Amino acid sequence: MKILVIRLTSMGDVILTTPLFSFLKIRYPDSSITFITDPAYEELFSGDPRLVKVIAFRKNGTIDDSLLKTEWDLVIDLQNNHRSAF
Repeated sequence: MKILVIRLTSMGDVILTTPLFSFLKIRYPDSSITFITDPAYEELFSGDPRLVKVIAFRKNGTIDDSLLKTEWDLVIDLQNNHRSAF
C-alpha cells in the first residue's frame, strides 16, 4: 500500500504528524509511507524508519513527475490548502 502524507508548514504541527506514522504502520504494516514537508523540516524526518521517502516541497516549487504519476492508495492531506491540494 502506497501512502502519501502531506504537512508543509508550522513546525509544531509537522512534528505532531509523527504519531500518525506509527498508527499507519500498525494499521497497514506492509505500507510504504512518503511524507511531503517544507525543506526546513526535511532533516527531522530523514532517518525515520517508518518512512520510505521524505520530500522537501518549497513554496512555489515544482513537484517531481514521478510523484504525480504514482497511484497512491491513500493520501492524507494534513495541510488542507491550495498548495497541498495541488
